[in-house]
Amino acid sequence: MSQTCTNLFTGTAVHRRHEELNRLADSTDPREVAATIVQLAQSEPGCRRAAVVFRLNGTGTPETEPVTKLDREEMDLVRAASKDASPAASISGRRLAMPLFRTNSATASSVLLLEVDRPADARRLADEMAAPIEIAGLHLRRTLEFANLQRSLQSLERSERLQRALFAISDLAGSDRDMHDMLRGVHAIVGELMYAENFYIVRYDAERDSLRFLYYVDVADPQPPGDDDEFPMRSIERSLTWYLLRESKPLMGNSEQLGIQVSGPLAIRGPRSKDWLGVPMLQGGRACGAIVVQSYQAGNYFSADDRTLLEFVGTHILTALERKRSKE
Repeated sequence: MSQTCTNLFTGTAVHRRHEELNRLADSTDPREVAATIVQLAQSEPGCRRAAVVFRLNGTGTPETEPVTKLDREEMDLVRAASKDASPAASISGRRLAMPLFRTNSATASSVLLLEVDRPADARRLADEMAAPIEIAGLHLRRTLEFANLQRSLQSLERSERLQRALFAISDLAGSDRDMHDMLRGVHAIVGELMYAENFYIVRYDAERDSLRFLYYVDVADPQPPGDDDEFPMRSIERSLTWYLLRESKPLMGNSEQLGIQVSGPLAIRGPRSKDWLGVPMLQGGRACGAIVVQSYQAGNYFSADDRTLLEFVGTHILTALERKRSKE
């Protein structure tokens, strides 16, 4: 191994490392900080590969920079370094996990994972990088705490908006407005909380085994069904709406994902969407209607939170329908 730059704070190595660490001070993005730490480590003689593993103490899967899938040995090293808050080396000595900082519980929640040319390089790097890694870890912790605060504020803001929207939907459902006007208002409120440009609501009649579209807006369908049009279920057999009503369970995803969720062959009818979410409106455990949103643009537009929102909307629509029926 070259003997130049073997001391962390000598010659041009000092200047280079100081430049890398100074870059951290201006960053507020955890992944950007992690990328700088990786660059700092990979510039060391003997370091073949580096990755930062962070958010280890969260409920989800840890994140990595660069994005990569860790093998079993790497995950074992990361857990060991995190638990003991001290460097952990593989049996071969060619892999090293170094904790970047500790949480209040004295458990490291971010770890630098290194792959080196020789075991001697791992021992050297553990000693020589201790000081800059400690500084870099403090920056990473600061940006992670800032990011968590931002998420909390965004979640609070969304919760407040959601609460206002749910009250508004309840008020609409309890108003004397005609059904189509009420549903148009519901659609507008839903559209403030999630993507809902293409949105329809169907009512299922079990005795007649047919359905009607109570509300239908779709940018890709120039001929929407009429409010008074009745469709036998056999006319939409094996479609997504058919499965929603027959199986009384939500469906969400792209065509491939939806095909796995249904119990039989899937017949795509109408314009093919890129992302689709449908929830049944349930009464006594059976579907008596459904709400559907879909997107024709690539991307994952819908989430479990969106599904929960539509289920709430469906409950209030059913209440409004029952009240209207009782008045007739």
